[in-house]
Amino acid sequence: MRGTKTVTGSITTDSGGDGTVLFEATHGRLIEVRYTKDDFADGSTMTLTNNTSSETIWTEADVDASAVRRPRIGLHKDSDGTALLYAAAGEPVTEQAVFHAGEQAKMTIASGGDTKSGTYELVFEVY
Repeated sequence: MRGTKTVTGSITTDSGGDGTVLFEATHGRLIEVRYTKDDFADGSTMTLTNNTSSETIWTEADVDASAVRRPRIGLHKDSDGTALLYAAAGEPVTEQAVFHAGEQAKMTIASGGDTKSGTYELVFEVY
């Protein structure tokens, strides 16, 4: 039976404006990242990765407000592993949600300001 599971994490930055949170290990496809700005400084850089593999899921600079993102990963050819591209524009095909097989996701923030905070929710489609 399919459903959704939301895991939540909060970050409070150190005096240098950096912070990290590890989320609960989850099995499923990441379908949405919800960021609620408490008082992080404008211009913050956020990076979400798989903690074990270090695969980047989402990274964005100059985040100034609460946001919702639906990160997708690039798809590849079975024959040789090269990236699949749309014919017209040569842009990557990115229609696959990121799958977590019991991995922890890790969110880091840089330039968030001295002892500032924000909250993240990761929404997974689970089976």
